[in-house]
Amino acid sequence: MRNLADALQALQGLFEASQPLEKVVSSSTGPDESPLAALSRADLMCLKRHLSGSVDALVALEDDVWGDPVAITLLSEERTALTLLHLALSAVRTAPDRLGADAERADTTAEVVSRSLDVVLWAFTRAVMVDESAPSLPRAARAFMRLLLRAQTLQAAGRSLAAAVGEGPGAAPPDTATEAEVASAPVPPPGNGEQSAEQGQQHPPPHAGQSAGAGGPEVAAAASIAAFVIQLTADMAYLAQTTGSASSTKPDRQLAADLARALADSAALQHACRVLLLLAPRTTAAIARSCVLRPAAPAVGMALEGTHHLADVCAKQDPISAALLYGVASDRCVQTAALAVGLAELCAADGGPAYGMPPGLLRGLTALFGVSSGGASGCGGSCGAEVEELFAGPNMRSVMRLAYPSIRWPPPGRHALLSIALRVMRLAVASAESKTETEGEPTARGAGNSISTAQLNSVAPAEELAAGTRAGPRLLLEPSGVWGAFIEVAYAARFLLRLPLKSEPVAEAAELWRLLGLGLRWRRVWTGEDRDKERWCRQLSYSMRSLAERCIVAAQTGHNDLTPEPPPSLAAALAGGVLPLTEMLLRRAVSEHVPAAITRGLLSGEAFAASAFLAQLLAYGEPRQAAALVATVGKVLALTDPRVVTAAVGEPQEDTQQCVVNAACDLLVWGLRWWEETAAATADSDAAAAAAAGPSAVPPVRRRLADVLSCAACAWLPALSRLAFAAVQALAPAAKEGNGGSSPTPDDKASAAGAFTLLGAVLPWLPLLARASELRTAAAGSGAASRGGSGSGEVRSGGKAGGGGGSDGSSGSRGGGCCDRGEDGGWRKLNEACAPVLRSLGCSLRLAAAAPPGGVPVGALRGLVAACRLVESWPHEPWATEADGAPLQASWPPGALGAVAEQLRAASALDPAATAERLEASRTRQFPAGAAVAAGSPATASAYVPAGQSGGGEARAGHIEEEEEEEEGHWGRRAAQGGSLPVPLESLARSLLPPSQSRRAMRSCGNPACTVLSGDSEAERPPLKTCAGCGAVGYCCRDCQIACVLG
Repeated sequence: MRNLADALQALQGLFEASQPLEKVVSSSTGPDESPLAALSRADLMCLKRHLSGSVDALVALEDDVWGDPVAITLLSEERTALTLLHLALSAVRTAPDRLGADAERADTTAEVVSRSLDVVLWAFTRAVMVDESAPSLPRAARAFMRLLLRAQTLQAAGRSLAAAVGEGPGAAPPDTATEAEVASAPVPPPGNGEQSAEQGQQHPPPHAGQSAGAGGPEVAAAASIAAFVIQLTADMAYLAQTTGSASSTKPDRQLAADLARALADSAALQHACRVLLLLAPRTTAAIARSCVLRPAAPAVGMALEGTHHLADVCAKQDPISAALLYGVASDRCVQTAALAVGLAELCAADGGPAYGMPPGLLRGLTALFGVSSGGASGCGGSCGAEVEELFAGPNMRSVMRLAYPSIRWPPPGRHALLSIALRVMRLAVASAESKTETEGEPTARGAGNSISTAQLNSVAPAEELAAGTRAGPRLLLEPSGVWGAFIEVAYAARFLLRLPLKSEPVAEAAELWRLLGLGLRWRRVWTGEDRDKERWCRQLSYSMRSLAERCIVAAQTGHNDLTPEPPPSLAAALAGGVLPLTEMLLRRAVSEHVPAAITRGLLSGEAFAASAFLAQLLAYGEPRQAAALVATVGKVLALTDPRVVTAAVGEPQEDTQQCVVNAACDLLVWGLRWWEETAAATADSDAAAAAAAGPSAVPPVRRRLADVLSCAACAWLPALSRLAFAAVQALAPAAKEGNGGSSPTPDDKASAAGAFTLLGAVLPWLPLLARASELRTAAAGSGAASRGGSGSGEVRSGGKAGGGGGSDGSSGSRGGGCCDRGEDGGWRKLNEACAPVLRSLGCSLRLAAAAPPGGVPVGALRGLVAACRLVESWPHEPWATEADGAPLQASWPPGALGAVAEQLRAASALDPAATAERLEASRTRQFPAGAAVAAGSPATASAYVPAGQSGGGEARAGHIEEEEEEEEGHWGRRAAQGGSLPVPLESLARSLLPPSQSRRAMRSCGNPACTVLSGDSEAERPPLKTCAGCGAVGYCCRDCQIACVLG
């Protein structure tokens, strides 16, 4: 309260002392005449005294809760707002070269200019940066901003600053560059970035030394006006980006248009940056002590970033204003100042090189950040000095804006910017690690990539170290600065890494991915206010999605093709750890907000198909890491709530579980399609030879993909089958359950799209699994074919082949736990785990038959036909019968397959349509309508026969009976000859690894139901504890071992 009372008293005195000034401003003074020059000496001294007291009182309120009410009063009340406006106009109209010959009056005037602008900026900046809990402050700030723009405050400041640098009363327009100039701009060569001063300063600021002087009131006044313009531009650009509504993300169009015109007409920001560059090398002790330039230096980057971002948000609604703002951001002086200040800030923090910046300029700018610089190279002071403080680092982040294509003037060179970007990322990683160490969190690790502050550069080659930090940083970024650094660098990287293939910076790209992965592993860094967290997540997710998209596009030569070797961009990402990073995000997405947002960005399919992203990682990644990612996806699928499949509106980008389910389905569908298309591209004779020769004839890329698909089938299909079964049971009317009853009526809002997606992904794989099991059984010999298994009846060649591979620990008969040592490699156990989706075929057929034309994807229809054909061919397998041993065909509704055939014919899928008709005829002959009615199906087949074809199902069934019998004989002959699948899929079935081997590759826990997601990777988890009973399997914990043994 004492601070508030002192501030109110000081401001009251200021208002009274400003009355003579207000009279002068209200008179007929010209736009270039200074009202301060018309004040008497006594009035000027009185105004100086009250301004000094007001500034001191307001500074005391900086961290006080009473500061907001004072700011509201100053900006919203008409009398006080006009007083602030008059103070601002009087200050910016005082050209530094017209302070007069009287030294004492000149000093007083310069101090009045500085203090007046300090008071105005205190109130305005406080109102702009306030949080959403005080909405009246931004409204007051917008009203005062309109006053400043209408009074042409920026134009007056531009004229004064232009006079200070010797350009006269006119303001120079922003510099522009043509596309030819941009294309022909010199790019510095890669390396350590050390250049001479002439090379490093390609576009030096103009020199007009008449008035910049070696100190004195002229310099102080110019510095004050320049600092005011830079900070005011940053605040105004931020304020115009939204309309003030808490839910609005659109800019205030009128306010943005007024600001764009004012900045373009006045060139105030350009001249302010020019003055800053001129004064920084010759900053006197008096100016440094009075902190005239200190507030301006950190605001340069914020002004560039705010102006550029405002142009981005205005681009669609107001392209004219956007063009003006882009012109301001593309000015040479603005870019040079942003680059110089950002680099000085970075050198002050990490002690790295300055890339040829003039030594005097570097020393002057570095001094403004509170760290003395003792060398021209930017490595001044003790490189091993202890960290002095935390800072936000806005300027070093804003340098990344120079890489954006919307910045028309050419940047200093992509290699140089990329080197700066890596230094910023190293500093952000070191800051994140320092924060976690001080708060007791363990050092982040991932896939063997760990880093510490002292080792930040010891992991890079010597030539890379010269372009970055050489030792631990002296300044660290605060959490918001770490966020900003990650977002800005990740977004700029998509432009910085867009180089011709021959000069692609593979090493730099790999380090960038590595640093991204390290930073994202520290949980404490990403904590913050909810509104900031949501914005940060959205921006970081978009940036990482853009980086991933670039790798994917480079890796594809066709729709479904993969290059023999990964391109440089993808190879760099893999070397940088993108594969374990993706796994870490998936594991943490289960319970953490930030990883979930990034995961949705990568797998939602919004920018690229999820299969395109996952397939590249799994096909080209290190096998151990690829297997670990597949295992993690399987555990996430096992934890998925079945309700997400039948969500009313499928929005994968909004639901992480739904996103992962769709991504897994997409990859399984893609894998089969890719295998078929690549096999079809080869000669028929070669394809047949490859299928007969088995895995040895498979090319390396196909071999790697076969191994990945083997792991995916083992880890994903059981969970997806359970999800499909639950979805179909919830959606299908009168769905038959185990007790012969019917399920409740499904929710009207439920959607069948998710169920059909699952069916289209899972069902086509089931014949592959059955064929692989058949091949394994045949290879094991006649003894293996007669061993183990439950059930009764006739056994085909793929019959009861043991309980499952004991070595994987996840197979075995019920109650036998881990000690079942079957020799079929775990295929039977896997087939039985997928049985739920087969047992829901009746409900699935009912859903498909009742769907409107075009309502079921062709892939799902083909899968239904393939699954029905599989059940018909293996009628006595445990996984092809009901729980009570009844044949599954008895539960298929009459006429449903005929309706499916009609939909396939409408989609020009003639072969599966003919197969569906033959299956319908076979089902009708073996199971009359009475059996279907007893099982709970509709009484007549006409319910699923298209209109106008009533009764045609039975007639057609009788007509094609002989054709169906011939097809049965043909199927049996193909099975006996060892080729029950088309040649491409037959080669895939022969290439698949047994489930037991796949689980060993994934280091799977012996408990099939294990969903433990502790740690950041399956590959990093502690070794599995060997089972004390059989010694052939391992478990991640005792709970899993007990659950498996008792299960």
